[in-house]
Amino acid sequence: GERPASVESTNKLFEKPAGRQELFNAVAIPSEWSVVPGAGNAQVLKLRIALVGSGEAGAVRELNLDLSKSTDIKDIQAVHVYYDGQTARGVNREKLLTVDKVKNGKITCTIPENKIKKLNHGINYFRVTCDISPDAGTGNIIQAEISSFKLGGEEVRPVMSQGCIPQEIVPSSGLNPDIVTILDWNI
Repeated sequence: GERPASVESTNKLFEKPAGRQELFNAVAIPSEWSVVPGAGNAQVLKLRIALVGSGEAGAVRELNLDLSKSTDIKDIQAVHVYYDGQTARGVNREKLLTVDKVKNGKITCTIPENKIKKLNHGINYFRVTCDISPDAGTGNIIQAEISSFKLGGEEVRPVMSQGCIPQEIVPSSGLNPDIVTILDWNI
């Protein structure tokens, strides 16, 4: 058969943007995966930042994390922040910081100068994980939100994904022979 003729697009929305890099949007996406007591690096949320422009790259310098809606803040032993690059499932994630001894639900995570990442045009991902206490209460909820972050010198409030099921602490099938985990996801 004949191939259709190609037509050059003149739509400005599909041009590679030039000029100063600007924020298109930022969305915080909570994890819906259950966690077990004693879990290390349990993902609690992702931050997806979309930037347009090929000019000077922006950088995230600070995240303001809110864990105050969690059932018991003592269930969280530490918080870790990673940069995942431009893929949602970044296998080459880079740890930016750890906050040990979580004392209250509001945490300012300041990224050290030597760990600040210049963001790329397009989508950029950050991951927030927690170490869950071995004594964490089953049935308790871990709920994380990013109230704001600093992009360059500007404070940005990301949109929180809505309708997500809370992340629950569930009994470990490895510690109790009467529990079998088939699919450990809150769906």
